[in-house]
Amino acid sequence: MIRRAMIDIETLGTKPGCVVLEIGIVCNVSNPYDANGNGADWTADIHVDIAQQPDALIDPATLRWWVRHPVAFDRLTKAQLTGQAVAPAAAIDSMAVMLRGVDEVWGNSPSFDCAILVDFVDRYAGAVPWKFTQERDFRTAVALNPSVPYERPADAHSALADALAQAAHLDKLGIWRA
Repeated sequence: MIRRAMIDIETLGTKPGCVVLEIGIVCNVSNPYDANGNGADWTADIHVDIAQQPDALIDPATLRWWVRHPVAFDRLTKAQLTGQAVAPAAAIDSMAVMLRGVDEVWGNSPSFDCAILVDFVDRYAGAVPWKFTQERDFRTAVALNPSVPYERPADAHSALADALAQAAHLDKLGIWRA
């Protein structure tokens, strides 16, 4: 079976170099690092203070976009204020474990999710846990199958909820667990 990972991120920009707020990953097989055999779902809220992401940029237009989505923004802000957010290097280390042995990395689209994450990893930790040849585009799969409606999650703009919904859609298309 091809091991696939769906990645979704939430950010304060749309280009590499921006602040990364949250990463969510879903794999199509159970997590080999989970002793209970649970599915491979992982998420991390990332510290956004200047000490943690000192050279990251905030795009004013993206910040205005978040203000128009207060429920999602409040959830992300709460993670910052309650100490649930982790340092970039710690998130990247956990993400690398999650992606170990994955054959394909899916994003919506790789020019956003993967490109921003590659830059994020380069800035704070080192080695990207996938090769560019492993990147796949969720938007292309959706566009090639327009008769299958995509169901947005109720808690959209949560990296994990979005990744789960995207993976479920690929499953409907016969791609995810094929």
